[in-house]
Amino acid sequence: QNLRLRGAFACPGLRVLGMFFVFALLFSAAPARADDVYDRVMERGEIRCGYFLWQPVLMKDPVTGEMSGIIKDATDDIARRLSLDVEWVTEVNFATMLEDLKNGRYDMICGPLAVSAARARQTRFLTPFAYSPTFLYARIDDARFDHNFAVIDDPDIRTGGFEGEFGAMLLQELYPQASFHALPHLSDASQVILEIVGDKIDVAAIEPAIAEGYIAANPGKLKRIPGGAVRVSPIAYAVAPQAERFQDMMNVAVREMIDTGAFERLLAEYPALRSFIYLPANPWEVPE
Repeated sequence: QNLRLRGAFACPGLRVLGMFFVFALLFSAAPARADDVYDRVMERGEIRCGYFLWQPVLMKDPVTGEMSGIIKDATDDIARRLSLDVEWVTEVNFATMLEDLKNGRYDMICGPLAVSAARARQTRFLTPFAYSPTFLYARIDDARFDHNFAVIDDPDIRTGGFEGEFGAMLLQELYPQASFHALPHLSDASQVILEIVGDKIDVAAIEPAIAEGYIAANPGKLKRIPGGAVRVSPIAYAVAPQAERFQDMMNVAVREMIDTGAFERLLAEYPALRSFIYLPANPWEVPE
């Protein structure tokens, strides 16, 4: 039988056909080309952003559709440095945003996404451009948790948030015994506050700029639970897990903004955020 096979491949036509099948098997087993995201972006000259609205960090005019906020300004600056434009494609769903990113619905999640190990399993993060504290909030007259976060971890305590959003993930990680109430994904971020004030949940981790803005406008309803931040997390843009070349390019632009003080200048234009966004320190000292 071996002799017959060798004889068959001695025929030039069959030898070529055999080589074709060998190469076909090799290529079918090889992974797809690593980074077509970079190629698509460069061909279009445009970054397609998935985004989540998080007042006052990122906002959208309901009439004109115009985007505004520090993330909009920062994303525009990053794109300008790369001679690219930005298209704000779609508002993301926290539960599916990383899968949609992987499947190419957009090139990048353009928002202050908290970096976490759970998310890193599904995505690539760019260089963090800032750090953000996570505080817990409760009704103004509820003192059960003051300087005593451990009592939250009880089935009788109701926590809540958007499934897949960092604050909700953190609550479930830190207080797994509490009763977690998931909110509809496309609800406004302020809906979590209304759940607390309306006595539907007891505790939530809320973006401090949103919570403190509500407290200032509606005194006597909501409070930050005394005891400090439960987590300070790096925040960054996210790209698809296969987008290594795109990630490299974007990281250079982000690093340039950090090194030149561009993020610091942007933050100065949003004084309401300065207490809740911490910029990374320079890793060097310039000698005098």
